Amino acid sequence: MVEFKLKSTCKRIKDIPWNETLMVSKIFLDESLLNHHKERVNRVFQNASEEVKEQQLQNILVRDTLFNLAMDKIVTCYEFNIDNEDLKIFTEMLKNSGFQFPSNETSLDERLKIIATKLIQKELIFIDIASLYNIEVTAEETLAVLNQFQQETGQSIDDIKQDKNKLNGAVSSLLEEKITAFIINKFEKDFSELQRNIQLDQEARAKAEAEEAAKNKATSDDTKN
Repeated sequence: MVEFKLKSTCKRIKDIPWNETLMVSKIFLDESLLNHHKERVNRVFQNASEEVKEQQLQNILVRDTLFNLAMDKIVTCYEFNIDNEDLKIFTEMLKNSGFQFPSNETSLDERLKIIATKLIQKELIFIDIASLYNIEVTAEETLAVLNQFQQETGQSIDDIKQDKNKLNGAVSSLLEEKITAFIINKFEKDFSELQRNIQLDQEARAKAEAEEAAKNKATSDDTKN
């Protein structure tokens, strides 16, 4: 979450439908985000096995999918007033992030504006949910998480401990993670359609491989004859 006060505002116009179910039919997958997640996993779990890294990546993709489905429901419960100055700040943050945005028919500036608007909406929703459900993170709680991270990865956190701005940034990041987890956990989840789609995909691949093998065998037999 950002560490400055937004000029944009939002108003909750109806209750969030926490009683609804997140129906997962496929895993959200964006090539640019996937590469970003891989780099992050490799950096954070640099001493872990490839199996551990792959599991961490899968966990992130599932979480992203659930979060996107949840936010699709939540965003309809609010009205937003997006301030142009906030929009400019978030757009510049995106430009300076180093993130590689995939190309499509929409211009880069227009895509950045759309993404910046969604990020501002997310910030406003997170602020409201944190206030509504008394979700907060203290510096002490953040240090405890950082110490656990250091024990698990062997990476030093001394620079964060000694820099107030970095510590505040860590507090903000942990609060965002905490709200994200709260949102995902509030909804029921249904993975049955995803499991069916995976099974259908596996069956289709097996059929294609069998047909290809039969075709190659027939070609080989014709060559021998």
